[in-house]
Amino acid sequence: PYYRIFDFYLAAAILFFYLGAETSINGWLITYLKNRGIVGTATAQRLLSILWVVVIFGRLACAALSKRFIKKTIIFTNTVASSFFFVLLLTAKTEMIVTISVIGIGFFFAGVYPTTVANVGSILKGSRKAMAALLAISSLGGILTPALLGVVAEKISLEAGMGLIVATVILMLAAAAVLQFKKEGASPWQN
Repeated sequence: PYYRIFDFYLAAAILFFYLGAETSINGWLITYLKNRGIVGTATAQRLLSILWVVVIFGRLACAALSKRFIKKTIIFTNTVASSFFFVLLLTAKTEMIVTISVIGIGFFFAGVYPTTVANVGSILKGSRKAMAALLAISSLGGILTPALLGVVAEKISLEAGMGLIVATVILMLAAAAVLQFKKEGASPWQN
């Protein structure tokens, strides 16, 4: 059964942290950029729209690349690149760097979810229970992370809340790295 397969838990972790980061970025990007004073409200809203346009192109690019490259390598590459662009966004001091960061985040975040689901497909083997468990775990990330970010932003600061997204992105990257570099078939709980 799927719940005895380590790769299922790696996929669930990647999706949990990915959806937490993506939902938080979508919900807090405009507020964060306005508070930083680098861009105005209209530009921040445009950047959020650009993010979603770029996601479409990123998903198409990932679909094409998945025919030529190993899925776990695409997942790892996307998590490394999206992590880089997110840190670049947080350290950006100009509108140009903010724009490049948002485009990079959108392009590389785009393929994480569908490629991870495709990668774990052989483990799920058409099991509705397995897919439901995977989607439930990932959805929890998309629900809990933005809510926690809101609490941290209110009690401490928005910058501290954005630090929560950094932690989420790092954990997503760590899970993707374990998937990428573990020996094929290796599991901490071999049968």
